[in-house]
Order: sequence, then structure tokens, then C-alpha cells
Amino acid sequence: MSDAGGAAMAFARDLVRFAGRGGPTLVLLALAVALVEAAALALVAPLLALLAGQAVSAHIIGRAMAGLGIDTPFGQLAALLCAIGALWVSRGLMGWSRDLRFGTLAIGFAETQRRRLVERLAAAEWGHVAALSHSRVVQALGTDIVRISQATQMLIQLAVAAVLLGAFAIVALTLAPLLAGIALVLLGLLGVVLALGLRRTHDIGTLAVQANLVLADASARFLGGLRLAASQNLQPSFLAGFENGLAAVRDRQIDYLRQQGGARLMVSGAALTVGAVVALVGRGWLDTPLPQLGALLLVLSRLGGPVTQIQQALQQLAFALPSHSAVNALVASIPPSPPSEPIDCAALPERATLHVDHVRFAHGGRGTAGSGPPVLDGVSLDLVPGEIVGLTGASGAGKSTLADIIVGLLTPQAGYVRLGDVPLVGAAASAWRDRIAYAVQEPYLFHASVIDNLRWGARPVDEAAIWQALEAAQAGDLVRGLPHGLGTLVGERGALLSGGERQRLALARALLRGGSLLILDEATSALDSATEAHIFERLRAALGTSRAILVIAHRRETLGYCDRVLRLHDGRLTPDGLNADQ
Repeated sequence: MSDAGGAAMAFARDLVRFAGRGGPTLVLLALAVALVEAAALALVAPLLALLAGQAVSAHIIGRAMAGLGIDTPFGQLAALLCAIGALWVSRGLMGWSRDLRFGTLAIGFAETQRRRLVERLAAAEWGHVAALSHSRVVQALGTDIVRISQATQMLIQLAVAAVLLGAFAIVALTLAPLLAGIALVLLGLLGVVLALGLRRTHDIGTLAVQANLVLADASARFLGGLRLAASQNLQPSFLAGFENGLAAVRDRQIDYLRQQGGARLMVSGAALTVGAVVALVGRGWLDTPLPQLGALLLVLSRLGGPVTQIQQALQQLAFALPSHSAVNALVASIPPSPPSEPIDCAALPERATLHVDHVRFAHGGRGTAGSGPPVLDGVSLDLVPGEIVGLTGASGAGKSTLADIIVGLLTPQAGYVRLGDVPLVGAAASAWRDRIAYAVQEPYLFHASVIDNLRWGARPVDEAAIWQALEAAQAGDLVRGLPHGLGTLVGERGALLSGGERQRLALARALLRGGSLLILDEATSALDSATEAHIFERLRAALGTSRAILVIAHRRETLGYCDRVLRLHDGRLTPDGLNADQ
């Protein structure tokens, strides 16, 4: 089976599975619409005969009307017009219901694919997520999902058109079997020719997915590095990369339009040819009566609609299928987390010491535990509630890795982490994360208001608690001085604030979250010494005996606020890191 055929089968299988028990109902509705329209077309031949002054008593419709006592030409004409009108009204109402149901199915299927990817990302181990390309994930959640929705609509349109085609073919065969057979053979040959071009369209779609990924990556780099580029006059190089991505996407779109236009031209030419052949053979060879031939030509003209729809649907489906394959491949590349029994966060011991005991960790090829050189080798650490512990060491020594293990984002290859006597693995690790507040050197702020950023991840708090946390983080005067106070937008990633202002807001957010452990990973590196001193003074006053603080830092001034300092070197912890060479 070709790549295009295999992708189509996988897509159809997923769609049928999603439709579930409602799928047969939709199929029956589509069939009913086709039968009603076919019935209306079947009445055209006797209608034309009546208009031409011919009797329809020999026609099955004429006999049916005679049985109902409708035997005058005018009465039969009125009855046929009423019947055709009623059928078309019914067809319109049923078609509206069909399109609404199918559209809802397409939207729901696309959203299910997006939700499936997001849920897999949310449940995956952090190491696997960190190893992914953000551009690939953004493209999958955006462009690829849109194309999956389009592919769903095209597959539905293809099925509906196929049902209509079958119904119209039956009507045509009842009107003039030989002529209709000739027309259907010619259309079948056209279908074979069009099918040969679908693989090319699928290949163009695959290249389009790759080109969009290049463009997404260029866009991310452009937005992420715009400030650096502006400060060093590097905008031309960023624009060049962006233009290259645009050119690749544009070329693929033009290839697709060229392919689609050629197929459309072929269908139009074939429709004219089939109509001409039927007219010539019908009158010049078979001497088919004009009402019968006219009705057949009308049916064939209506049959051309489903043929065109099938051609367009197949082209667009083949173009969009690579997006479905790309999303499936991305989901498959993220290993699911092992199932674990739920645990209540309240079941974890209160005010217990956190024990890190003989932990060993080595990064693998995807950012998870692997067999490379150990970053941490036999690391042991106790974090006692009410204590501020400093952690220092050279860049790349493994400080953030140790913090990720403490948080439960990474699982050590050897050793364990436990809270009191409870091992923090599986559901217990997840429950433990509900008690952790984290502030980092480059805090993540949404393009939203100050108060929205402060409340993200925090427990329900009132405005008084918000201002209390802001004062503790030395950010009260900062927020009061903003144009709209708590309602001021901070820009994407806090771009409208300075580095120190972003760090103070992130500290306030961490304080609002509360919990048993506060981790500060270079969280005050952008602050001056006086501001930092005030913050640690407030932290120590609010610490009490219920919360431990782990401070990861390089500056001696920062480490000086800690009760004890440990240095990480060659995978091991050394006491009195503050006094070691740094």
C-alpha cells in the first residue's frame, strides 16, 4: 500500500472510531438525502414528456397517478410539480441537517486530536517534553489541527458525493441503460487518471508540513531573538530566515494549486466530452426519445457535481493527510506516563523533612535518565522545614537537575526522594508538586495583566493577600506605579518590564502559592543587594517552621542569607560551599 493509501486508511479508521455509534446514523442520513434527490430527478422524464404533449400512461409514474385517479394531462403536470417541489424541500431540510451533523463531527474530531496531544504533553515525563521542538508542537496544535479539520470535511464530502453518485447512476441506468453505461465507463476512466495524481498531491502535502515547520521555527526565532537582533543590527539575518520559510510554504501552495487546477480542468473537459458522446450516440445511433434523452442529460449534469466534489475532496484530502500523520507521529514520540494510583495531597505528612538519599542521575539522549556520565552521583540532602539551604556550583554542575529531581520532574536512576517516610514516586510525586512554589531566573509571564500573572498557579486569594505578597517581594511600589496597577499588561514573557521587575513579580507569585518548599533558582539575580536583602528578611520572617527554602545561586551575597550552603561539584555535594573557591 502506498504512503498516501496507508495515511488515508489510518485517518478513516480514526474518524470512524471517533464517530462511534453515531456514524451509521450519519451514513443513513446521507443516503436518505441522496435517495430523495434521485427520486426528484426520476420525475423529470415524465415531466418533460407531459410538457412535450406526450402521454405518460406507460410510465410507472403515469400508472401510479392513474391509480390515484389523476388521469388528465393538467392534473398529472400539477401532481408532478407538487411532488418534485416537496421532494426538493425535503432534500433541502435533510441536507441542512446532514451538513450540520457532519460539520459538528469534523470540528469535534479535530479538537479531539488537539486534546489528545495536549493531554499527552501534560502527562508526559518532563524529560521527554523538554527534548521536543517547541516549533513542532506549536505547528501541530495550530496548522496541523486546522488541516485535520479540513481533511475530515473532505472525507465526509467524499462519502456524501459517492452516495449521490451512486444514486444518480441508478437513476441514469433506469432512464437509458446503454447510454448511462457508456457515460459511467468514461467517468470511471477519468477516475483512474485522477487517482494516479493523488500520490503527487500527498507528496506536496508532506513537503508543505515540513515547510510550515521551517516557517514556525523561523517565526519563533524571530520573535524570541528580536530584542537581541535590534540591539546588534541583526534584523536582516532574521528577515532572511523568515523569508526563506515563507518562500518554501509559498512554493508548496503554488504546487498544490497547480495540481488542483489541472485536475479541475480535466474534470470539466471530461464532463463536456461525456455529455457530447451521450447526445451524439443517443440521437444519431440509438434514436433515444427527446424527453428520455433530456432527462438523462439532466441527471448526468447533476452527476457531474458529485464527480467534481469527489475530485476536489480527494485532492484536498491527499494534501491534508500528512498533517494527521505528523500529529500521530508527535503523539507517538511522547511516551505516556505509567499509570499510578491517585493519592490525596493531604495524605502526605505535614512539616516533614525532605530526604534526598544517594541519588544518581545521568542524562540520556532525550533528556531523561540515561547511561551517559552521571550529573549527580550519590547526592544526599535533607531539607528541614524552617531552614534556608543554599546550593551553589559551577554552571552545568547539575544544580537545576537536582532541583528537578526534588520537584519530581525527573526520576533518578538510583537512590530516592521521600517526604518523611513517604517515597515521592508516581502519584505521591504529583501530590508533592502541589506543595511546591518555584521561582526561576527568567520567570515566565503571560501577555496578560499583573493580577492574572500573580494568580496563575496560586491558591484562591483575595486582593489583600496579593498586596501582602507584593510587599514581601518588594514589588508593591512597582505595581502601584504602573499605569493601571494590577490591571496593567506586562507584555509577552513580561517584555514591558525590566528583568528585576519580572523577578519580583515571580517571587510574589511563588509566595502566593504557599506550600512546603520554595525553590529560588537564581530568582534574585537581577536585583540589587539592598532589594535582595529586604526580600530575604521578609522571607525569613514569613518562613516560620512550616516551609523550607532551597536557594540556587552563584552570588556570595545571596548565599549569605542561607542557614547553610552546599556546593555541587563533580556530581557530589560539599558542605560549606560559601567558603569554597567559586
